[in-house]
Amino acid sequence: MNRWLGRVFLGTALTLATGVTAATTANLAAPPRVALTWCLQDLPPRQYYPADGQPYGPMVDFMKTLAATAKVQLKFTPPTPVSRCLWLMQQGRVDLMIGLVKSNERASYMHMWPFDVARPASLFTLNTAQLLSSVQDLRGRRVVLVDSHVYTEDIRAELTALQVQIVRAASNEQALATLLYQDAEVMVAPYHITLHSIAQNPRFKSIVAQEVQLESTRFAKSYLAFSRKSKHTDYASQLEQALTQVLAAEKPDFYQVPAAPSSD
Repeated sequence: MNRWLGRVFLGTALTLATGVTAATTANLAAPPRVALTWCLQDLPPRQYYPADGQPYGPMVDFMKTLAATAKVQLKFTPPTPVSRCLWLMQQGRVDLMIGLVKSNERASYMHMWPFDVARPASLFTLNTAQLLSSVQDLRGRRVVLVDSHVYTEDIRAELTALQVQIVRAASNEQALATLLYQDAEVMVAPYHITLHSIAQNPRFKSIVAQEVQLESTRFAKSYLAFSRKSKHTDYASQLEQALTQVLAAEKPDFYQVPAAPSSD
């Protein structure tokens, strides 16, 4: 009896030891996932980034799906302005940005892959202004552009052909103030960023987006960017393939107008 119990105990011990060894070997064989840092800011309705919490929203969900598909971890910077994020991307101190317009300068220090439509040059006016029925209604008007935004050659060419009078502003806020004080009649600027600027300052609440779009922006694309100086630059191909898979499964539309809340 004692000999039988001894054999059972020895067999159980060997089984446990083998299991532990196999689990340990499996853990050693699976290296930790690379962590890529996404530089972002609070930019409703695409993403919300409260000062005392974690980012959330449709763009955050999209990036988490992309990271899982690419088999990497996703880290977030603190809320960071776009201009600062671009500088960090140039230095390779962060890895990812999303929702960018492509330019030759940006493509020189970032891999850039299209993932969605873009509205890089939406038209904004005072809500008391006459609605624009077509882009021809811009002809000869005073139009304010923002120095910190990228306007493609096609956009500039279309505005030139419309013989608009260009007014310059250093920032979105300055451009909105120019519109508010009627030093310009129309503001041309990115849709989401400008709506966010309007929401942040009550004095701009009389400024609205027009439905009419410039012809040159009808097929504009929004891009996912990966720093060419990233410490993990060898993951570029893996990210691009993951993006293709995610887009094949579900095409995002980050310009959908959210439904009005129920009055019930």
